[in-house]
Amino acid sequence: MNQETRYLMGIYQVAVIIRDTLEYGIPKDNYDKNIYLQRKQSLLHGLEPNSPLSHFLDQQKDNEIGDKIRKNLNDFVELVYSDDARVCHIDGEKLIVDSAFANQVFDYVVGLRETLNDIVRGFMNFNKQQGTHEEQVEQLITKDEVFYRSITLLVLTDAVRRLFEEFNRTMNENQGKENPQSTFVVNELRKVLSFIQFVREHSKVEDEKFKKNVELSLEVIDLISGNKKPEEGRTIRSYIDNLHNKWTQYCQVAELDWKKDYVELWQELADFEQEMLNAQNQSKQETKVENQEEKVENQETTEEKKDNKDSQ
Repeated sequence: MNQETRYLMGIYQVAVIIRDTLEYGIPKDNYDKNIYLQRKQSLLHGLEPNSPLSHFLDQQKDNEIGDKIRKNLNDFVELVYSDDARVCHIDGEKLIVDSAFANQVFDYVVGLRETLNDIVRGFMNFNKQQGTHEEQVEQLITKDEVFYRSITLLVLTDAVRRLFEEFNRTMNENQGKENPQSTFVVNELRKVLSFIQFVREHSKVEDEKFKKNVELSLEVIDLISGNKKPEEGRTIRSYIDNLHNKWTQYCQVAELDWKKDYVELWQELADFEQEMLNAQNQSKQETKVENQEEKVENQETTEEKKDNKDSQ
């Protein structure tokens, strides 16, 4: 572990929290309030003025780029993690999540994650050039790429299924005729499909099983958009369900693979920072002792001068 890796991991941790925020785009009965508060604290810490990410944004020669990224991060915090957040708020012991903002959450996650991915990889390549690169970091980032892409595509697939079901229900209730509600659902569905395309287009994953699942995702998009017809005896819902199962199985393996390296590297970072803290405390203690010794010497010198004066 070195200072360059410590710096990079400070930025990467923000990316991890942004990825985990996908949870608040998934409608469910219960959310863990404590986990939310931990994410909030970690994210705010990662965006503090002296944090690695803030320092990086301050150093951008083109201030417009740094300012734009910072604004998007602040807007993201305001939406999800501020005291007045529209997506999440705490009511007693419960965390309440408004699923109506799901697509806004997805929009911020896929956009900000791509930006932070580029920043982290840029630092990693710079460290390689400087000879400060550590192999376990690249291994973690490679596994993170697989896990992030797969979990995002799984969550977006579930969003497609919910919206597709809502569209069918709305159309049935209106006797097959389009209406404002069905139009709204279609627009939301189009947004989710565009997120899927965005995540796919920026993917750097080379795993063949992952690529096969991506092909199935594109097939679902074509089916929903009407560019392809279902096979005889199959429904669009069956394609979506199959895709959901494929991504679920893939994510379970990808998460375990990523988490192992993440925990190990984070422990190394914690040990490194503890060593730094111990060294700082030791330095302070030594300085304190030196100051005390100097004070004693000065006092002895003063007393000697006084004794000499008295003897005269």
